[in-house]
Amino acid sequence: MGVRPIVRLTLLLVLLVLAGGYATAFLSRDACIDQAWSELAPLGIRGHALGGSDRPLLKSDLEARVVGPFRVEVSYLVLDGLQSTVYARRYEALPWERKKVSEESHRIEAL
Repeated sequence: MGVRPIVRLTLLLVLLVLAGGYATAFLSRDACIDQAWSELAPLGIRGHALGGSDRPLLKSDLEARVVGPFRVEVSYLVLDGLQSTVYARRYEALPWERKKVSEESHRIEAL
């Protein structure tokens, strides 16, 4: 067996793992939203719009997107008058489990 077949086989395996990682992440988006919501719902997060009315965070406010193989990001926005904060949680989505890897927030100031 020469070098070329080994290189081709290695590249094919890498491609299969990457494709499987993106497919797993894509199929895990709803499960990651469910996991994030199960952690956020008991906190009773509320935002308030400029008019002063409080608005609770709803499950439909959470958005999930694939950011890499086996990686899903769940984000949501909390209003605070003219300002708001975007929160993002990253999950490692393996076929047998999902776990939170990181969490960050970004404050959006009014102009």
